[in-house]
Amino acid sequence: MKYFNDKKIMALAIILLVFTLVYFITVNKISYAFTNDYDANFYHEQVLNVIEDGAKKYAEDIKKEFTDEDVIKYVTVQELIDNNYLIPDENGNIKDPLNEKETFNARKVKIKKEGNSYTIEIEKSV
Repeated sequence: MKYFNDKKIMALAIILLVFTLVYFITVNKISYAFTNDYDANFYHEQVLNVIEDGAKKYAEDIKKEFTDEDVIKYVTVQELIDNNYLIPDENGNIKDPLNEKETFNARKVKIKKEGNSYTIEIEKSV
C-alpha cells in the first residue's frame, strides 16, 4: 500500500510541474501582447500632418489674401487653435510627442500659394 501512495504523490507532483510550466509560458506570451509600442517619431509626424491640414484649411478660408503668387503668410499654431482650425488638449496646448515639456503653440507656420495648392512649412523649433 505504501508503494501505491508514493505513485500518487509523484503523479501529482508531475502534474503540478506541467501545469506550472504551461502557466508561466502562457503568461509570458500573453504579457507581451499588452506592451506599449509607443513610437514618438510616428506620433510627432502625425501631429505635424494635422497642423499642416489645419493650416491648409485656414489658407483656403483666407484665399482672397493670396492674390499674387509671391504672397507668403505666417501664422502661429496658437492662431490656428484660436480660430478653431486645430483642437488642443485640455490645457489649450498641442504637445510635442518627442518632448512632452514642449508645445507646438508658439511655432510659426509658413503658408505659400503655388498654383491652386498651398505649401505649408512648420518651423522646426522655437
